[in-house]
Amino acid sequence: MKNLTLQFWILLVVSIISGVLIGLMDTSPNWDDTGITVGAIIIISFLTGLARPGSAWLWALHLPEHMRVSWFGDYSVLNDIA
Repeated sequence: MKNLTLQFWILLVVSIISGVLIGLMDTSPNWDDTGITVGAIIIISFLTGLARPGSAWLWALHLPEHMRVSWFGDYSVLNDIA
């Protein structure tokens, strides 16, 4: 297993927080702009992948999964991941 650096953990937290915030924004009442939601996903995925290219696949997995948590408003969807 590779040595996990501080940069890895910071990017992981950024990916998780970004996913939850994008999910909350997307589920807010009166929000119907899919283009901004998709743009935010692409930008966050690009920036985290640019910061640590070897783990780009990991950021692509974390961002949508945490968006699902905020869509349902509870953590029961985490059972689907396992």
